Amino acid sequence: MGKKKNLLVTVGAGAVIFAVFVFGIGADTLVRMLSTSDPLYLLAAVAFNMFNLLAFTATWRALVPVRVSFYKLFKLYMAGVFVNNLTPAFGAGGEPFKAVFLAKETKSSKSECFASVVAQRMINMFPFVLIAVFGLVTLLTNENLKPMEVAVLIGSLTLSISMFCIILYLYKRKDKMFAFARAAAKLITYLFRLFRKGIDPGAYSKKVEESVSEFHNGLAGISSRRDSLFVAVSFSFLGWAFDVLAAYSVFIAIDYHISLSLLIVVYTIAMIAGMLPLLPGGLGVVDGAMALLYISSGVPAGVAMLSTLTYRIIAYWLNTIIGALYLRDIGVGG
Repeated sequence: MGKKKNLLVTVGAGAVIFAVFVFGIGADTLVRMLSTSDPLYLLAAVAFNMFNLLAFTATWRALVPVRVSFYKLFKLYMAGVFVNNLTPAFGAGGEPFKAVFLAKETKSSKSECFASVVAQRMINMFPFVLIAVFGLVTLLTNENLKPMEVAVLIGSLTLSISMFCIILYLYKRKDKMFAFARAAAKLITYLFRLFRKGIDPGAYSKKVEESVSEFHNGLAGISSRRDSLFVAVSFSFLGWAFDVLAAYSVFIAIDYHISLSLLIVVYTIAMIAGMLPLLPGGLGVVDGAMALLYISSGVPAGVAMLSTLTYRIIAYWLNTIIGALYLRDIGVGG
């Protein structure tokens, strides 16, 4: 029931956002711009989006603790994307799902599989931050920005770096990770006992600590495999680059040549904004942030809105549909 409700909310919100963008662009302008767009570059955007998904799957494959076929892992990754896009949970709602089903498919430890999922997110943050820094530095040296725009850019970048550092700190300090897990277990146990009596806090906390220990050992095992880490980071860089190229191809398709540095910075801020747990998959937040940032940076409103709408149809809705199909294929949907 909860999944169907999330799906209805997502589709409903998507329909409203689509209507707002179409109204903002204007029906006549929309038809004219679409009729003159280059279909080859739109296909290139779709292709880059698929390369992005394959690259991130390859990143995860380099980190998993067991042998598993690339296609099977791709199916789990896409099913996780579907769950992410239906869950307002900092863009991470599908991560436990991927770990559980990877463990089920390979008959391995759930904690170790979850460690591979978390490690992938940690690794993905590293290229993301570097690409964001590159875009910011290039933009600051080539464009005349207002002080408020500079503050927003630097603030957004600082937020993403801080998130990466917090995750890294918890990994390095096992005692802090245990303290965090105990506090979370205490809070969860308290909430559960409000509705269900007879829960043993001590047993629950012990189970959580055992899971955290396995999880930490899984991360430690991943960090000791330097060749695997190099492969994972390399594919992660490719994944982000392909996603940026997908957004860039959309602009070329509608015959507007945007500064690549500006696109990278807007893309970065929009992705960070999309992590806020407001609507599933950053729906509305990413769309609105992208369009408004493009417009405030001098991109014509019609171009900004159409490029954002087209990119999100490819990178959000297409991926969600593919993920839903794979979710049914692995026997979860339905």
